[in-house]
Amino acid sequence: QGYEANPEKRYPVIYFHDGQNVFDAATSFAGEWRVDEALAQLENQSLPVALIAVGIDNGGGERLAELTPFRHPTYGGGNAERYASDLVSAIKPLIDSKFRTLPDAENTAIAGSSLGGVASLYMAFAYPEVYSKALVFSPSLWFSDSLRQYCLQR
Repeated sequence: QGYEANPEKRYPVIYFHDGQNVFDAATSFAGEWRVDEALAQLENQSLPVALIAVGIDNGGGERLAELTPFRHPTYGGGNAERYASDLVSAIKPLIDSKFRTLPDAENTAIAGSSLGGVASLYMAFAYPEVYSKALVFSPSLWFSDSLRQYCLQR
């Protein structure tokens, strides 16, 4: 709210995995997160939460591979670094060029649940110069112990 009315103001950004679930029940595959309603409610209560929320749709059948940084012996996956790299090198620069963002790490967050929580945790440790915050909801840590080891070593 207020983006158009404040043309000089810049905003923090939060990137959500599984964008289909972020804003609209009609596009959701696992229930809408109601991010837009929650942010509007907080702003209406005069809380300082003005930010840009970006939902990044998953690749459907490629979701498991996109959101997991390490392979599972049964389920496969393990291509999250490619997705993470694309987000950092292409999507974030596009958002920063099209909208009035605060592009530094202090004002950039990554968020997701389940496998999106795995990806968020991984990206926060892999790219601390890009993301200073991660919202990690109910992460599927069972998928690979390699993520725990990776985070502990960083």
